[in-house]
Amino acid sequence: MKILFQRKPLILIPLLAGLYLFLSYGLSICKLGIYWDDWVYLWTKFELGYDALVRHFSFSRPLAGQIQNLVMSLTGTSTVAIQLYGLIMRLICSSLVGILVYRVFSKQPFAAIAAACLFSIYPGFSMQPIALNFGFSYLLLSLLIISFLFTLKAAEQANCSVLYSGIALVLTAINLFASEYFFLLELIRPLLLWCWLANHKIDGKSRLKKCLEAATPYLVLFLTAVLYRIFFNRTQTLHYDFSLISALKTDPVGALGTYFSAIFRDLYSVLFSAWALPFSLPASAQLGQRTYFVFWGVIVASLLAGMIALWLIREEKGAFQERQPLQLMLIGIMALVLAGQPFWLTGSYLNFVFPNSRYTLPFLLGMAFFLTGLLWLLSKFRFGKMAASITMALLVSFSVGYHFRVASEYRRDWNLTGSFFEQLKWRIPSLKEETVIITNVLPIRFSTDNSLTAPLNWIYSVDSESELIPYMLYTNTKRAETLSKFKPGQKIEQEYLSARFEGNTENAISLYFQNPGCVHVLDPEVDVFNQTLPLIDREAALLNNYQRINKSETGTEVVKKFFGSNDVRSWCWYYQKADLARQFKDWESVAQLGDKAFALADHPNDAIERVPFIEGYAHMNRWEDAATQSKAMLKISPLYNDVLCALWQRIDRETPDSASKSAADQEIGSLLNCEFLTTNDTK
Repeated sequence: MKILFQRKPLILIPLLAGLYLFLSYGLSICKLGIYWDDWVYLWTKFELGYDALVRHFSFSRPLAGQIQNLVMSLTGTSTVAIQLYGLIMRLICSSLVGILVYRVFSKQPFAAIAAACLFSIYPGFSMQPIALNFGFSYLLLSLLIISFLFTLKAAEQANCSVLYSGIALVLTAINLFASEYFFLLELIRPLLLWCWLANHKIDGKSRLKKCLEAATPYLVLFLTAVLYRIFFNRTQTLHYDFSLISALKTDPVGALGTYFSAIFRDLYSVLFSAWALPFSLPASAQLGQRTYFVFWGVIVASLLAGMIALWLIREEKGAFQERQPLQLMLIGIMALVLAGQPFWLTGSYLNFVFPNSRYTLPFLLGMAFFLTGLLWLLSKFRFGKMAASITMALLVSFSVGYHFRVASEYRRDWNLTGSFFEQLKWRIPSLKEETVIITNVLPIRFSTDNSLTAPLNWIYSVDSESELIPYMLYTNTKRAETLSKFKPGQKIEQEYLSARFEGNTENAISLYFQNPGCVHVLDPEVDVFNQTLPLIDREAALLNNYQRINKSETGTEVVKKFFGSNDVRSWCWYYQKADLARQFKDWESVAQLGDKAFALADHPNDAIERVPFIEGYAHMNRWEDAATQSKAMLKISPLYNDVLCALWQRIDRETPDSASKSAADQEIGSLLNCEFLTTNDTK
């Protein structure tokens, strides 16, 4: 086997990269789901149709809609198929990076394997589970790399150069017109060709001539794409202002200083800071004991696999030239500088935190080239091969462990997303159209309010073919201006790319969700006094309109399709059903649900979840039970004083007088300070 890998080292590239990706994300693939913009893509494709999907992308990425439509036709809505697609695209792209290095630099196996592995498991990019979005990015980069390989093939086989160049041009056009991520990487093609010709002993004059001849068609195509984006598709220039140009007019020295400092800062971050992330190790309690053991098992397995692979190809047969590592580093630097221009010119902020880690994607090719060249150069010194091998194996193995942790975070986030929509469906069986859902900052990390609008409509919408979508989800802190500072009676108009929403702040449902508590539909009469809520959530509570909620069921199968069927009746199930019954004044059901809920081993994680049961027990003349639950709330925190005052005022208003009621009123009244209600009534 050792002889096989030495003769055909390219076989090792997909095997090793595939193992790393499997250990990183494959172990969790059945428990990962849909995140961020992938929700919008899927909903648009399967609810609004092909034309809407193409229109969705046509604003900034022509051709992207057709490609994504084909991909989603193959994956369907299966979360496993979607995640598998994303991993396959990353594996193919990583393998192509290794093959490109192998072809350009005299078939050097160490450099090829190092480039593929560093690319495949780069820790700065942590959005892999958003598989439709970034599987597409890897697909486009793969097409670009294949076009590079066909350019080399055209230079190698003159008799087929027209065919190979034609294929390369088609693939290049797809990359240039389908996305902006790798747009400027097209400009490293002449450098790759120059190095390939140099390593094939082509003299300088002939090399320059061949490079110019080969590069001209691609340059023409590139300029055509530039003109198209500037004059015919200006969406991106409208959304991303070239702030550097404006700054140069007012403060040229300061603007240039900021520009170059951003370049050095971001290149240092991409090349070095990112690789420090995997070595910030988690505590056992952070992951859970079982996951913690698997985490270390993944690192050890990756380390062993890397060392074995490097041992198998330790005898290099290629015609090594001393300038080759420097050539690779030079191309890497050029690719990095080109990749960063859109961010530096527009003042976009690059970091490794969601969702900005996506900005590292254009840098991946340059990063892999530069660091591979650096390790390759190190390997040529005495004991350097061992040092380079150990360094690479450690970097890659700990990065695999880091991505395993990332996958665990996405897995937990998917469970949280499922819990949110499952509880929402229990509490709100169906919803009148033109309703806006207002939430606090949700604990769901990897989907925004814009993203979650898609599954909200998927679940509740009866007819999705109209360009008007019936529901919108807003995070109150982000959308305070859109919601007119929570004033009632204000119109809401929101573009949703391929559709739009038209509503009114009077037609709103206000929610609060903070795990491990249950999803809570805010009560405008009670929660406005809830001192455990931030002020903005209390203000949003005033907009809540219970009349938007219907008891008839719709969309249950959508929840089951994505999140599975949960037959376990937890505390939150009883709470949601009781709060729904409370809304419709079905007090007998509220009390019955309360009896079952309080008999569970489970318990409320937020004291406010006792409110519907207090009210239900009171209406069923079970005043002692109502008082017991009220005292339990106060025992948890005196901050619930105002909530209980408002609640018992409503109970007093809506229930008939009785001796037991008077006793309960007196008992609870002695524990509460409700003077603020008298003051408010006076005002």
